[in-house]
Amino acid sequence: MSMVLDDTGQRFLDLEATGRPRAAIDYALELTAGGMPMEELITGLLGPIQHQVGLLWQSNHWTAAQEHAATSVIDGVLGALALGFPPAAVARGSVLVACVEGEYHSVPARMGVERLRLDGWDVAFLGASLPAADLQSFAARSEADCVVLSCTVPLFLPGAARSIAAVADLGMPAVAAGAGFGAASRRSERLGASGWIGPAADPTEVLSGPLRAARAVQPDALAAELELRGAEIVAACMDEMFARIPAMSTYTSRQLAHTRADLAYILGYLGVAHDVDETELFDDFIAWLADVLASRNVPVGVLAESLDIVAVVLERASHSAPGNVCKLAAQRLRAD
Repeated sequence: MSMVLDDTGQRFLDLEATGRPRAAIDYALELTAGGMPMEELITGLLGPIQHQVGLLWQSNHWTAAQEHAATSVIDGVLGALALGFPPAAVARGSVLVACVEGEYHSVPARMGVERLRLDGWDVAFLGASLPAADLQSFAARSEADCVVLSCTVPLFLPGAARSIAAVADLGMPAVAAGAGFGAASRRSERLGASGWIGPAADPTEVLSGPLRAARAVQPDALAAELELRGAEIVAACMDEMFARIPAMSTYTSRQLAHTRADLAYILGYLGVAHDVDETELFDDFIAWLADVLASRNVPVGVLAESLDIVAVVLERASHSAPGNVCKLAAQRLRAD
């Protein structure tokens, strides 16, 4: 699984793969000196390259260390580019940008920050996985016009909801951004956001429009229970696995840790999908997880069996709706 990069993109990716930013920074500055606009460099080059880095990890061609090293290089390039930004022709408003609770993918947010600064916005970037209470405290002392909340992975939408609610308590707008909110505004609206910066949207156009204050939205009761009792349910799933799958007794501690993590992800995505009333979100995750496991030589039948076990445990806990979602996902995997 990969995407095709042009020669410029491939050269940049090769420089990133070293984990050393200097050569990549020099190349980026060479491109801008040659006439490439800053926004094109960020959205047309660095964005697709970062996506490719993720695909290389997903397909098991790169390790997590290689992915982290390349991401660190992109972060360094963005910092270097910011030093060379020309003064904006227009002075716009003041914006806070933060990644929601649990979201550690900060590079997409950094790219958005630099685009906004190019457009004349006064931006304070508050970094990755910012707790909602700390976001609220900082925003209350700031003179920002609005808050932009970045979420790359849908699993962290509960953190987005808490962050939006924290901003709502201040009577401020909170604008959603990032792939975690999906390809349409539906998720952001359901979670109470004031606006949504979509994949093809002009961030300045969104932020310059009339923005109402954010709304605090209570999570769905079942989704909240799945999140609260996650560790307990995962433990029950592990017990069921040991009873059903004799080979589990030979697993190493590392294999057992990965199994627990995958179960936690399955449960987390079930809760999020239920909360935003979007079963497709869970189906997309299962398709992604199947690809990741297949690239690591884990048969699809193992994932299907795991889904059946999660369904059994959830039904015992009187959670038949998410259990049925798991059963259907397992049937589709076996049919494919």
